[in-house]
Amino acid sequence: MRRSITWIAIPLMAVGLTACGSGDPSEPETTTMTSIASSQTTTTHESTTTTTSSGEPTTTSEEPTTSTSSTAPSSSTSDGDATSGEATEIATVWVDDSWTVEQVKEDLCEMGGLTESSFSEQDELFTCGPTAASAKACTYEDGGRTTCITDPRGQMAIRFTSPTVDNWDGQMRERDTGPIPMYVELEDGVKCSVLSHDHGKHWNNQFSWYGCEDDSELLTKETIEGTFDDDSDAWTVQRSVDGSKPTQTAVTRAVYAGTR
Repeated sequence: MRRSITWIAIPLMAVGLTACGSGDPSEPETTTMTSIASSQTTTTHESTTTTTSSGEPTTTSEEPTTSTSSTAPSSSTSDGDATSGEATEIATVWVDDSWTVEQVKEDLCEMGGLTESSFSEQDELFTCGPTAASAKACTYEDGGRTTCITDPRGQMAIRFTSPTVDNWDGQMRERDTGPIPMYVELEDGVKCSVLSHDHGKHWNNQFSWYGCEDDSELLTKETIEGTFDDDSDAWTVQRSVDGSKPTQTAVTRAVYAGTR
């Protein structure tokens, strides 16, 4: 069974995923109701407005500062895998002058309209277009000028003029999953980004929707939302190296799309 996560508005994401690859058909699939939006971490952001060479204003989101209501106690798994117990930083990023922005001629939103982005806690950020466009989170300006994050770690984005957005009736489809982070940073500094597909077999027939820069992977028994144990301020994940049994690993930073 092959599973994938899609960014397009139609059909709407079945918890962001459709079957693809490593699932066990004898094991029923369930949906976790845990919402990342319920994290007890409070984030404050600073924004500045600059003017591009074309005279258009650009809002730049500075690195957020994070405060927490409490510090979670240290924890460990039954295998003795200890975590630091420090609260996970919740951060947001958005496109600024340091990003590479590709100009696209097509109106990517023409097919399917607008759907709330699964990668932002801001309801006004949306996604649209085909899966291949990888438009994870978008904003628009007057005239339908639409900007979408495609690769947050690589600071890549696309921009296009959308008559669909310019004539938008204000109705946006609700996200079916999330909000979930676009990428996370683990306690050893390794970053893991969301994948569009689950690409192979994993330990004990689990699933992986986040791949890491050291080729390790974050596993979940169920859906993409089940990847993170965020019941406390200090998030953890089950991390597998070279297909081995996963170990509990602390998440030090979780990054979403956000303009404020």
